Amino acid sequence: ILKSADDIMIQLEDHLLNLQAMGGSRYAAIFSENIKKWEKQLNMVVECLEVWFVVQCKWMYLEGIFVGAEDIRMQLPEESKKFDTVSKVFRGIMKAAKNNSIVIECCCADKRLDVLTELNTSLENCQ
Repeated sequence: ILKSADDIMIQLEDHLLNLQAMGGSRYAAIFSENIKKWEKQLNMVVECLEVWFVVQCKWMYLEGIFVGAEDIRMQLPEESKKFDTVSKVFRGIMKAAKNNSIVIECCCADKRLDVLTELNTSLENCQ
């Protein structure tokens, strides 16, 4: 389970402000490509972390409902199957994050934001 990322979010905001300041400088013209690249990556990380925490919260809530409650699984077989699929993907993402704790690499790997957004939609459908 991901722990609070408040410190990371504060650092990201600081770095984004610094990049914006650099980009506004007349001396930054030769670095504009790199500045844009870093702004894009850091914005991706911010967005990814926001969605990741939403997905984690929904997953934890639904895990308590679907895991270990056979009567609910029998009453909601379709939702149970959907949750099992989402859970498998989410656990894979969490395992990858455990193996590589570099935030920017975790958030920018393998269309992570797209996958998390899809998981979020699927979890909403399970509720």
